[in-house]
Amino acid sequence: PTATTAAFFKLSAVIGLIIAMPVIMYQLFRYVSPGLSSNERRYVILAAPVAALSFALGAAFATYVILPAAIPFLMGFLADVVEQRYSLNNYLSFVSSMMIYAGLVFETPLLMYFLAKMGVVTPAGYASARRVVIVGAAVGGAVITPTTDPINMLLVMGPFIVLYELGILLAKIATRGRDDI
Repeated sequence: PTATTAAFFKLSAVIGLIIAMPVIMYQLFRYVSPGLSSNERRYVILAAPVAALSFALGAAFATYVILPAAIPFLMGFLADVVEQRYSLNNYLSFVSSMMIYAGLVFETPLLMYFLAKMGVVTPAGYASARRVVIVGAAVGGAVITPTTDPINMLLVMGPFIVLYELGILLAKIATRGRDDI
């Protein structure tokens, strides 16, 4: 009998955290900025809005593309054998998990850019790992969307591959003018 009340308060807390996140991040930046060089501070100032926007785009992609395709399929899967029932808590957990996973995946190009900018990985290194990434994206898509149809898997796998290719392009931009070793 308390599931709706608990879900309401949990959802309210999450929404409150999301709304407060800019202030939290600003305070965190103010705390760590004395220990950063001016160049590092500049990177953080430039990367923070891009990271927030990338995460928001990923969450929106999950909300408007992945979930509308996945939920009807999952509800209809083996519907003639098993009656599908889910609780509000399970539904909110599933939806929020998908939004978080998609948000994190959409951070990939930014991460690839900074790793290339720091010289950890070269664009050629990213390109040579392309086949492994495609297989990994297929496995990840199959795990995240445990369905038997390829459409839902491609809805997860496709954007990751596009984001990986965007990351390679950004890595080339990050290393422009630098000789590859």
